[in-house]
Amino acid sequence: MARPTPRRPFRLSILLLSVLSCEHTQPFEGAPPPPIVGPFVNTFPARLTYNMGVDAYPSWTPDGAHILYQAQDASQPDRDRCLFLIPAQGGTAAPVACDDGLGSQDSTNVFGPAALSPSGKLIFYKSAEPTGFGVATTIGMYLAPIVPVATSDSALALPVVATSGARADKLISLRWLGDSGFLGLGIRTSLFTPYPCNACKQNDTLETGVQVFWVDMRSTPPVVTPIPGTDRASSFSFVAPDTIYFTLNNDNRILRTRIGGGAVDSVFAFATDSNDAPAGFRSAVATIARGVQVTGHTAYAVLGGRVQYHPDSGSGEAQQDWGGKVHKINLTTGADTALSMAPPPAGLGYVWMRHLALSPDGSMLTGEGRPVLLQQIVGGTWLGTDTTISPTANIWEYIHP
Repeated sequence: MARPTPRRPFRLSILLLSVLSCEHTQPFEGAPPPPIVGPFVNTFPARLTYNMGVDAYPSWTPDGAHILYQAQDASQPDRDRCLFLIPAQGGTAAPVACDDGLGSQDSTNVFGPAALSPSGKLIFYKSAEPTGFGVATTIGMYLAPIVPVATSDSALALPVVATSGARADKLISLRWLGDSGFLGLGIRTSLFTPYPCNACKQNDTLETGVQVFWVDMRSTPPVVTPIPGTDRASSFSFVAPDTIYFTLNNDNRILRTRIGGGAVDSVFAFATDSNDAPAGFRSAVATIARGVQVTGHTAYAVLGGRVQYHPDSGSGEAQQDWGGKVHKINLTTGADTALSMAPPPAGLGYVWMRHLALSPDGSMLTGEGRPVLLQQIVGGTWLGTDTTISPTANIWEYIHP
């Protein structure tokens, strides 16, 4: 892919307009989807990207006009992951950061997760590993003054250490607070080998939450502070001026605290979940909440789907998440509503979501979605839910969820 052309640092809205108007080649995607036009209230998610690889970690630009996300080039043996911007309601994606292509394909270069500050600065995770090695040999957080990224500087060395002593080798769900610094969920990555191993095609990467961190960028090097009370957090959402909502590994609650510490309150607890079989065939499954996003008195979270928790006294806990059902919760009344997972035509399949991200005004909810076969019926006989999940993922979106 051609190296992005640097832009002059004007205001963010002008920057994004210039990014999306530049000419470029789309290396990963086929024909872009048509923009979604309003008024449009959907009870099902709309698909925004059509990459054959994995699209992940969506985040919103401060003006809510675009979504920043990571895209994997599945057509190349090195499977690089790059950063792209796409209009909030669909359209043509524009490159933001990627490998310059000058080297060989003997390494996998990863850009993102990432987040834009109000002034247009980009903070992003970057790593490199020998192709097929499975473990990053170079990792860190980088800062670029403008987008598309022409130059960037190392901003924060990884890993960072949680209150418990656990080490987080990656920061996701990045959220700038002004231009002074950002919040991020520290995670520990590990390799999971599917069983049986002699049939393995490739290892899966597990991302287990460690703690929420505040990274103060007003000093060099930045000051990293674990948010008290968020040890083992699996997701978080910031609500101004200083409130953190979060979930925990292997836990069914939405919790709340303040950036500076203090009491930790449970604001909602999910009831026991069930699988997606018809009435009479349902069975209770473990209830693990994650992907929390909050606006006003409304919360969104992911529940059910396929998630597994693995306690391990030696290497530490691990939570494996392929996505699940999106729930909408009224924190005032306690009403819990599951949003539709099935884009039309209904009845053939649905989408499990993870890594939710709410737009600044709360009108759009996006996430990483993976298609799942809804059911298996042969000769009128119910055989059960097929939970085989697509190895690819794309960015999906609820409008006015």
